[in-house]
Amino acid sequence: HRERRRLNHSLSMTVGMFFHEVGADLLRKMQRNIPQKNCIQSYLKPGAMEKWTDAEYAEKITAMEERKAQFNLKGADLGAFRDFLLAKRGVILRMLENQNLKESSRFVMMIWAITHVSDELVIRPDLEQLSKEDIEHLEADLQRAFDLLVLNWMRYVLHLKKSYPFMYVAALRYGPFGEAGLPEEVAEGSDPQKGNRPAARHETAHIYRNRPSLRGRVAV
Repeated sequence: HRERRRLNHSLSMTVGMFFHEVGADLLRKMQRNIPQKNCIQSYLKPGAMEKWTDAEYAEKITAMEERKAQFNLKGADLGAFRDFLLAKRGVILRMLENQNLKESSRFVMMIWAITHVSDELVIRPDLEQLSKEDIEHLEADLQRAFDLLVLNWMRYVLHLKKSYPFMYVAALRYGPFGEAGLPEEVAEGSDPQKGNRPAARHETAHIYRNRPSLRGRVAV
């Protein structure tokens, strides 16, 4: 039992580091090109998730597994995606080198999907002049990565709910689907005339990304 607890702790540290360093920001960036982002954001709204029971989480995760997001490359800054993933490549490769992650196939599948997207973006010399086939291929790869990220995020916060309830609400509110964590163009109700400027919410997102207390406390 002691060895199992040690392994679980190690896995939790690894997955927590991933979402702190890569996953949360990647979800924020990818939402810009999800046509049904409003539906997903509504589904994962922190105010509702805070009240979900463990049974409801299980139902929601199962429902999300059957739901496929659509990724639309129109207007996407693929160069920015590529540069972000390249900048985080060291973190991502360390995930794959972690022998403990063999016990978490769902997490490893997500890491491989993200790595594949990075590779596909790097091998294309001109991301602004893509063929129809290239666009369809990249959209499918990005969709798969996004779906896996969302599912692993849901399992992430479920573990916080069970094991670290005092951190659970903060993780939701300042995570990628909390209004404070949404990128400016997808944040709801952004009206500078009313004083709720999206830039202020975007700045607030750094509270989550820089909270050391949220690192390493997530199960796979």
